[in-house]
Amino acid sequence: MQATIRDRYLETDVTTATPQRLRLMLIEETLRQARRAQDAAVRGEQTEAAERTTRCRNLISELLAGVQPEQSPVAKEVLRVYLFVYTTLVEVEFGGDYGRLVDIIRVLEEDQITWQAVCQQSPERPAAQACAAQGEELAPARVAANFAAPYGQTREAARESLSIEA
Repeated sequence: MQATIRDRYLETDVTTATPQRLRLMLIEETLRQARRAQDAAVRGEQTEAAERTTRCRNLISELLAGVQPEQSPVAKEVLRVYLFVYTTLVEVEFGGDYGRLVDIIRVLEEDQITWQAVCQQSPERPAAQACAAQGEELAPARVAANFAAPYGQTREAARESLSIEA
């Protein structure tokens, strides 16, 4: 019963999130997975560390997909940061140097602070029509289309990868 309530809350939270809030949620989950990978590596649980690192990489892929570098110089820099994180995750995953997760966590913490500020300054979009008029896709439409099975996962696996647990 408890899992069902949590799942409903998460699904509602994701499908009603503004684009900036959705990005923050992805960053926070990536950060959570990176910390868990680091903890697993410290405990010597290499399989779990690798699984968590793969989750981080998949989440960074989602963040990369949302960056439009042609829009501004800042977007180009954000793209470079995410590419650094992605590349480092690949190196960690295949090289086994989990000590490099410290750098990834530091970058993600800075990104989290930035997007928390963005969400505070622009907490909500007033109307779907305003976003549509600007050619902007609302998060619920995109998430609803992809939520069922990202990365070839089942819906339950997708929910687990976006867990709201600390």
